[in-house]
Amino acid sequence: MMKLSRSYTVEEMDRGAGMNYHPVTRRSRSIQELVYDETKRMFRQLLDIGALMENPGAKAKIDSKDYFPRIGDGNPHEAGDSYPSHWSRDPHTGEKLVDED
Repeated sequence: MMKLSRSYTVEEMDRGAGMNYHPVTRRSRSIQELVYDETKRMFRQLLDIGALMENPGAKAKIDSKDYFPRIGDGNPHEAGDSYPSHWSRDPHTGEKLVDED
């Protein structure tokens, strides 16, 4: 079972502090490719700026499907705690976590 290498406050966990990859995704996504929405405490995809430039009259619409699940579970975590149960990827390598059932 994977263990956290550092302690996290609730906000640090949601912001992915010290993480390279979003741990709650089907495919590996670098946190640097995403935008953090402070109001929802969730990451979302970057808007397609190219599409907006081709159609300047279009409004930037952010849909709920553009959001990734919240990284944290609403609790602070101590170094040595197991990864939260809803994580499917390692936050440092982006590798898929192996179920240990």
